[in-house]
Amino acid sequence: MHTMTCIEDLRQLAHRKVPRAFIDYAESGSYAEQTLHANRADLERIALRQRVLHDVGNRSTKTTILGEPAALPLALAYGGAAVGSLASGFVAARLLERGVSVNAVRKGVMLASALCVVPVPLALGSQAIWAAVAIMALALAGHQGFSTSLFGLIADVVPRNAVGRVTGFGSFCGNLGGIAIAKISGLVLAAGLGYAPLFGFACLSYLLALGWIQLMLGRICPVAEGGSVGG
Repeated sequence: MHTMTCIEDLRQLAHRKVPRAFIDYAESGSYAEQTLHANRADLERIALRQRVLHDVGNRSTKTTILGEPAALPLALAYGGAAVGSLASGFVAARLLERGVSVNAVRKGVMLASALCVVPVPLALGSQAIWAAVAIMALALAGHQGFSTSLFGLIADVVPRNAVGRVTGFGSFCGNLGGIAIAKISGLVLAAGLGYAPLFGFACLSYLLALGWIQLMLGRICPVAEGGSVGG
């Protein structure tokens, strides 16, 4: 049974539970039904006490990190994003300096980043907060590593005078995708499906994106120096 928030909720419940003959008798009156209206007005002045956020006054997310108190350990997961961005850029630069092909470097780093996101559904079943934090940090590292490599890929295959336009258009499409995902997430959660479908999609989306890149760019060949596009 749903939570009763007002007298009208109780009335609607009675309509579902009480035989129709009794409901008709209780909701009708004689003549102008002045007494009936007065009784309803008296009942509507009764306010039901809400039990929202009951007994949560002492809840806390505090923990201890390296002997120091930390109020919000989940925020550490976002540190993974910074690590992923720096690590992917550092590794790619070093490999390119050693003569590894652009094709192998870009796709290799993106594959490693995509695989970092695969375990993200495990965070839903984790009973320990630190395990969930670690999984989310790994996923965010993979996300940033993939994004960094993707921006590097644009610079590899697009003439220099068009890099800004292509990057801007790509960012615009990414924002549109973010809007769509936010809407879809709301619909999925409103339908009572929980986060499992969303996390399931997230764990595969980067691999699917890399597959699409492989399909469109079988081999990444850097654009010739000084190359340009019209317009």
